[in-house]
Amino acid sequence: MLFYHDGKTIPTALTPKDPDSILDYGCDWSGWLQDSETVTASTWIVDAGLTPSSETNTGVITGVMLAGGVDGTTYTITNRIDTSLGRTIDRSMRIECGEL
Repeated sequence: MLFYHDGKTIPTALTPKDPDSILDYGCDWSGWLQDSETVTASTWIVDAGLTPSSETNTGVITGVMLAGGVDGTTYTITNRIDTSLGRTIDRSMRIECGEL
């Protein structure tokens, strides 16, 4: 993954995403999950302008590939998960787009 959410803050990706790049972003949920709890479902909610594909879920780490974007625009993406203990958790991150 190019960029992980630590599950504790709403971060902005450190490196802007070039609009022509297709990059992976993800969340490491290990800091939020209890012992033996796993991610059973993961949904990515992505601002218009970015195109999601190739979602992944290892049970602890979730990911998504993102394409597109407009130079100078900041997007918010949200990962909504369901867990084996019946919890639903959302975490968001900001992605700035810029020509690199």
